[in-house]
Amino acid sequence: YALGVFVFTLDLSNGGIFDQFVSFLPLTDASSISGLTLTLEDEASLIITAKSKAYLADVSDKEDMLPRLTETIELQSLCGIQFKNGNHLQMNFRDAVMDAYHGDIYAIGKPYGSSGTKEEGFGAVLFRLSKESSHGSYTECINVANKLGNGRGWRDGHAEEVRFTRPHSMIRLPDDGQYHAMFRDLFILPDIDNRGMRRVDLDEDGIVEVSSVPYDEDMWKRMYEQESTTLRKEGTAKPFVLENDIDSLKTKHFATYSDASVACSTTATTGIQRRLCRVDEIRESFKDIKVALRTAQVAKAYVQAWTNTSCHGCWLHYPGFCKKGEGWDESYRMVAHFNVMEGDQLRIHTECIPQDEPVDIISLCCERLQEEEDGEEELE
Repeated sequence: YALGVFVFTLDLSNGGIFDQFVSFLPLTDASSISGLTLTLEDEASLIITAKSKAYLADVSDKEDMLPRLTETIELQSLCGIQFKNGNHLQMNFRDAVMDAYHGDIYAIGKPYGSSGTKEEGFGAVLFRLSKESSHGSYTECINVANKLGNGRGWRDGHAEEVRFTRPHSMIRLPDDGQYHAMFRDLFILPDIDNRGMRRVDLDEDGIVEVSSVPYDEDMWKRMYEQESTTLRKEGTAKPFVLENDIDSLKTKHFATYSDASVACSTTATTGIQRRLCRVDEIRESFKDIKVALRTAQVAKAYVQAWTNTSCHGCWLHYPGFCKKGEGWDESYRMVAHFNVMEGDQLRIHTECIPQDEPVDIISLCCERLQEEEDGEEELE
């Protein structure tokens, strides 16, 4: 049997149900299909990602609605590494999307056969494919986030400093007419080994910036571990800069995760329990953090802080949390990087670092919420 794609029409007036079978689009030389992305511009295209290739199908004909293949892109030979013997590095591409302005295609892929381990060369790479003219074929491929040869990991930022593990699908968020004043396109990639949503922004020049929304396993535990039928609203504590750390903020201050945690817990002179902040708490209280740093006369524009967000990864068939002693990166914690000279909208870059590695940080602490203390009492 031929491998291919079934095409249906949708009846949007009737709740978006499948209305009519249109055709079957065969892919005679494809061994598997990993991604399907539909562009919604005037010249609508369907991008079919199939392991080492991508197929483009024209679906813009509103009269007969029959899609037709317009181009087959050999992703592996175009984007991968060619050895001296003429063979190419085997690649496994998961998905691809097209930007809304230049028709460039962004594809995510990694060396074939790589697993969740930390071997060199097994990290996923985001590529950009472009063509010389609007009517030509895709002939150029460059890496725009991470590069072949780097291992897996979790690191936000730009270009080769970015690390992925195993992103699967991609989606381009629609332009709302407001947000895209700064960024021309916004993609979302779920990185399943990292258990996080990776966000990819493109500016006017096509420069890629990667940031993240990490999975919150603490929220999962609060919501479901006790098998409660009611969901408790997640609490958020306001961060503050340690008062006894004001002087060290002006100089280098290296600390491990344990050092930073102890510094927070030992400052509770009023009897209030404190801990390191989560990434979401830092993001929501950025204005307060900026005020505290200005009060401390901190000259640094770019600062870092250990957070209470875990980097523990594991294989899960269903939503949940990683059990102690299973998976990988259990000894890693997330460090938040941010620029205090930015406006009021904070863009945090996160990175997973071993807990025993000293990092030049500022100390951000949060008060322990009452629900956290109640949860510990229940477990006891």
